[in-house]
Amino acid sequence: MHRIKTLIIAFVYILNYSVSAQTVNSNLLYGVWRSEGYHSAFLHIYSNAFVFQTDSIGYLTTSQGIVQMPFNYHIDNSRQPVWFDYTIKGLYKFKSLIRAVNDSTIMIDIGNTDKRPDVKMKRKKVLTYHKLKNFTPESFMHPFNNDYLLGTWIVNSFNNKGIVKSVQFKNDHLVLYTNKDEDDILYKYVTDLSVVPKLINLKNAGNAHLFQGFIELLDDTTLHIELFNYGKRPSHWTMFGNNTVYIRKK
Repeated sequence: MHRIKTLIIAFVYILNYSVSAQTVNSNLLYGVWRSEGYHSAFLHIYSNAFVFQTDSIGYLTTSQGIVQMPFNYHIDNSRQPVWFDYTIKGLYKFKSLIRAVNDSTIMIDIGNTDKRPDVKMKRKKVLTYHKLKNFTPESFMHPFNNDYLLGTWIVNSFNNKGIVKSVQFKNDHLVLYTNKDEDDILYKYVTDLSVVPKLINLKNAGNAHLFQGFIELLDDTTLHIELFNYGKRPSHWTMFGNNTVYIRKK
């Protein structure tokens, strides 16, 4: 009896492993996969959703489908857990892991740029994603444009010595900064949201360049801006510049 019980337990274990280790391919992945939380893969990269459009092209988006960054990816099913490598616009290459629980649930270890995560997939960067079966990539995704910036954003966290209290994007070219002393400063702004990282430039009323920086939606209600003095902007986010995270005012 004990032997039979042992065999049953072993069979269940093997069955569970085979389910969790099922093949991950483009037919399975095609579509929209959304998590209840969001991940911070590298510096400024936060995402609620993975969208797989082809067998090699995908997108990171917010929970409502605003496109953050495109990526190229490669799946290696000869490894268990399956190796999932993705490169964001040729800038950041992540060595990650992916596991298909079933045809509507996957687990992703977001990974690192230097080494692959532990195969146990138990660390904090492992998130569960559920497939949104009523959406295709095309119907779910929306480009990030200046319309999403309109309105008032309140400082949530910062590395700007507490100078800024809020920003108000009044239209597609004017933004009002309010400092902690309630003084208002109106800037002209220009963005380029088609590149990675996304760019923002600020000018004064006389069109003199003052600041250059990066801008990104962390999720549908959270905005991150890092500013540098004109001519000092590096090629990527540093997390050591004038960093401010804003929450959209309701």
